[in-house]
Amino acid sequence: MRCYEPEDRAFWNAIISVASTLEGRDKLTKLLQYGSRALSWYCFASHTNKMGMGFSNLYKATQQARKVFRLGKSALLYAKLGTILEKKDTSQYERNLELIQQCGMMGFLAYDNIIFLSKANVVKLDEGKAVRQGGLLWFIANVAAFLRTVNLIKLNIDEENANRERLSFLSNADQTEVSQAQLDALLQTRSKNLVSLLKITCDLVVSSNTSGVRIPERVMGTKLHDGIIGPVGCLSAILFLYNMWPKPQANLMLKPDDSTA
Repeated sequence: MRCYEPEDRAFWNAIISVASTLEGRDKLTKLLQYGSRALSWYCFASHTNKMGMGFSNLYKATQQARKVFRLGKSALLYAKLGTILEKKDTSQYERNLELIQQCGMMGFLAYDNIIFLSKANVVKLDEGKAVRQGGLLWFIANVAAFLRTVNLIKLNIDEENANRERLSFLSNADQTEVSQAQLDALLQTRSKNLVSLLKITCDLVVSSNTSGVRIPERVMGTKLHDGIIGPVGCLSAILFLYNMWPKPQANLMLKPDDSTA
């Protein structure tokens, strides 16, 4: 039996930690969904149709599987609206963008749930119309998220500059250490926000290509094909997983899975 090195244990603990969360499983499935979407397009483009059909079926299956993860999620976002309105430490601009983002995602997820239930023959509706409206709301949410993240990065930079200015005037060693720790935390936050901005940009590209928005089609006369959308969706999933990836810990040991599902 192979003896795992500490690096192996840390990696597998990180995988377990991510996969143990609903968001982690959703994004791992998203990686499989958009990966198979891209591979399907490349296979059909190279005339390996049998393999392409297999990847196409996998794409459709994982697309439906992700809808199960999102059942009822709009209700969780609704619960956050009150918290956003009660925030006193953020500007009105920031709160408005966050409200638009949350409401857009609520609408998108609600339509997503209804489409899933329609495909399961629980309810009957015009799926094409629901897909268009859901895609538009997702795009609006992504635009708000993009503007909000840009604003957060700007605030990060302003705070970093103020912190550096304070550091230049400090002579006490303890105060300098505290201020340096605050600066390091700000740099880490900005790094995460930059990753989030790139992830949101990927989502903007994908959502702009949906039937309810069709920006590439309106501008270039044709939609972006799956050979583009697939890798962009994969990158979005990878960036999200990167931000939630656990930090390395000393003497990390594998723990048995105590989940019930």
